[in-house]
Amino acid sequence: FRRGAVAIHEPLPALPALGDEGAANHTRLWAPGLPAVHLFVHGRVAELGAKLSGDAETDAMPTRFPARQTLEASQAVARCAHLPEARVVHARQHPAAIDAGAFHNDVVMVGDGDHLLIHERALVDQGHVLQELRRRIPSLVVAQVGERDLSLPEAVRTYLFNSQLLSTPHGRVLLAPEQASEGPAGAILQRLLREGFLARVVHLDLGESMANGGGPACLRLRLPLAAEELADLVPGVVMTPARLGVLEHWVDRHYREELSRADLADPQLWEEGHRALADLERLLALDVASA
Repeated sequence: FRRGAVAIHEPLPALPALGDEGAANHTRLWAPGLPAVHLFVHGRVAELGAKLSGDAETDAMPTRFPARQTLEASQAVARCAHLPEARVVHARQHPAAIDAGAFHNDVVMVGDGDHLLIHERALVDQGHVLQELRRRIPSLVVAQVGERDLSLPEAVRTYLFNSQLLSTPHGRVLLAPEQASEGPAGAILQRLLREGFLARVVHLDLGESMANGGGPACLRLRLPLAAEELADLVPGVVMTPARLGVLEHWVDRHYREELSRADLADPQLWEEGHRALADLERLLALDVASA
């Protein structure tokens, strides 16, 4: 941003108690005429001696994979953004979802505006969380997918919920991976189209990204901008067909085809990285080399 219209905060301190996975565990919901509500999802509470509720589901922890996001990190991010408590909802990711491979909440939930698509085992005490969201956004439309219709392992395999949900003048469009076009996931999308929750579904070939653990939602960070904030953007960061070609050529020039463990100790790799960054700065007219 040329004139600082938007504040970019430093990351939280690199401490175990402040494990923060970023936008993958955050959803901004809103409706016309109402302030936005921010749903932060964590996997664990870092505070020693944190009180247990006595409820087996509420107190359960994942056993196969670690819970990365802490409640304390989510609370710190909300404070950094100066979000009023009335506009924040904190929820805990269901340990079954984490153990199924949903290392981020955006693997079992996606939201946009007043629409929320969510697996029934995405959150602990999910009914209460949805009630809190509806209290703040009465028009909230929730499409909850049952375990019988789509198991957690299948949700992770197809990355149905890792899709990108977009608002358009003609309704909501879902950008989904091809893996979600058939089987139980495909049937769910067809049902959502019939029911009017979605106006259109666009399936994308994201095999390369999926092979590295990323779906449509992993290829972007969403930042709602007002017109004046959008005008403040450095032009070089706005994607166009021509700029896409420039970036593809940049990748071809600078990215290695292979990277070994020994390469990580080679000063040449560090020098290559700095040359690539300087070239990117030149191509996009950015001042990032000194950052």
